[in-house]
Amino acid sequence: MRIESNGRVWCGRAIDLSNTSLVAEQIVQAIRDEGKRESKREDRIEVTVECARPGVLHEHVGWITAGMNLRLRTALAAAARSRGWSAPQDDEQERILKQISALPTATVDTIPARKRLAATQDEIEQQREYVARLHGQVEALRETGTESEPAQEALAALERAIRELSELETERAAAEHALEQKRERQRRLNDIRDERLALEDRAANVARAAREHLVVQLEDEFERTIETVPGAIRFGFNDHDDDDDNPVTAALAMAQLGVLEAPVVLECERFVSAQAAAEWMDAPAILL
Repeated sequence: MRIESNGRVWCGRAIDLSNTSLVAEQIVQAIRDEGKRESKREDRIEVTVECARPGVLHEHVGWITAGMNLRLRTALAAAARSRGWSAPQDDEQERILKQISALPTATVDTIPARKRLAATQDEIEQQREYVARLHGQVEALRETGTESEPAQEALAALERAIRELSELETERAAAEHALEQKRERQRRLNDIRDERLALEDRAANVARAAREHLVVQLEDEFERTIETVPGAIRFGFNDHDDDDDNPVTAALAMAQLGVLEAPVVLECERFVSAQAAAEWMDAPAILL
């Protein structure tokens, strides 16, 4: 690997940065971002890390520090995966995930259609009132028995208003049909959503079963490796003691058990040197 920061360069499989102003989080982010990471501190220290791409295990044990949060069984399964191991449930999991990805994710917005229908309905009500007024005017003029120009104009206006009312009612029917289509689409999508949730629940169950299979395969070896971790406090696989050293010990054991091509950032004072850490883990190491 190669690390560069503000003009300084470090190269090798084991690098000691304990006497620098670089911080672990910044280095870890640079490793995982596969590029440069600029510090947000006032000194604006920049760091670039050139290294192998982090694998599945690096997310769990790529930064080992006191008080770290380690999901033991999940991390142990990741260690097994890093070795290239598989679980009997993998094929089923892949099939389920393909089913999920094939489901449409579109949503239906019925608001515009509902607004259109409501607006059309309002126009119809107003137009009906207008037609009623014109009809009253025409009837009143007819009662006088005159065929005056105002009577003819009123009749023509009434006929136009009736045509416009008919057009609005046709538009309302179209709006109702469009809204019903959207609602039917929404009902189908709701069914698909329920199907997706069921598949996701099934996928989670299968993933847990696969994880447990991998854990069982590696558990005994993990227990033996725990005994060899430098500075380890002895504890069992199911020991959930709150001692901050326990996650560190477990993470170091997993780092040795798994395959790590990207460097592990260490803030745990378990090794006398970065070289000693790299040799024990059989992985690139950065000591802070």
